[in-house]
Amino acid sequence: MTGRGELVRVAKLYYQAEMSQEEIASLLGTSRSRVSRMLSEARRQQIVRIHVCDFPSLAQELAEDLKKAFPLREVVVALPAEGESGKEAVGREAARLLRDTLQESLRIGIQWGSTVEAMVNAYEGKSPFAGVELFQVTGGMHISDHILDGRELVKRLGRKMGAEYHLLQYPMVVNTPTLARMILEDDSKEYFRQLDQLDMIVVGLGSDLPQESATYLGGYITLEEATRLVKDGCGADICGHRLTQEGEPAATLLSDRMITISLEQLRRIPIQVGVAAGVHKKQSIMAAIRGGYLNTLVVDDVAAMTLLSR
Repeated sequence: MTGRGELVRVAKLYYQAEMSQEEIASLLGTSRSRVSRMLSEARRQQIVRIHVCDFPSLAQELAEDLKKAFPLREVVVALPAEGESGKEAVGREAARLLRDTLQESLRIGIQWGSTVEAMVNAYEGKSPFAGVELFQVTGGMHISDHILDGRELVKRLGRKMGAEYHLLQYPMVVNTPTLARMILEDDSKEYFRQLDQLDMIVVGLGSDLPQESATYLGGYITLEEATRLVKDGCGADICGHRLTQEGEPAATLLSDRMITISLEQLRRIPIQVGVAAGVHKKQSIMAAIRGGYLNTLVVDDVAAMTLLSR
């Protein structure tokens, strides 16, 4: 018979330390099923009492409003804690969503970006499931800022999770269309074929501001060209692809020089998670949703309210 002290210990590890049942079982040298029974017994003996508030928080209200306004399967609105930025709050909630979604043999695509980096920073704990794989979906950018190094983000997350990871050894934009075709159809053909099998993808979303465009910061286009794209209604950006306001692909000077997952592949992925914070992501988010490239959204309250102020 399990003693009350042992039930209290297991309950604290699970509910307060946020350890998984598998981690607790390993720590105590017992089975996961026994840990599950102990947690049930702790609730039966009222060692653990669960209280559900019946009034919605601001985050819940915003999430529900976004689901009513857009065809999204899931929405998480992150409220920053004291001293926490909106981007950090989104990273925290995106990391939690990722942990909750994990299952055996899940194949996950990861893009670069500062909000994706915030998710990687916030992620903790090894995956309890076997066969999880991570894939870099977009080539790197030649910018000194490490947040745009997709290889590094995928590698860090893979090591944190204890998951196998696959890296793409090319920049996002190459010198010529001929070189891009050679990479996509020859050198990396098998790699990009594997992206057809992704179960989930996590992507950052481009800024509405031309001066914050990744391709401008990377030196691939001028500020004038970035500004023109926005004025022409092609400011939305996902995985390097430009979209119109209606979510249609927009051809640019870089379109046939890109080393990135295709929009067709992106549209077929069952779980498409977009992460974004702040007031300047509205255009990319809405275009991605309209185009069918985004069905799950993790945003801060500022981005949520901006989206709802249509």
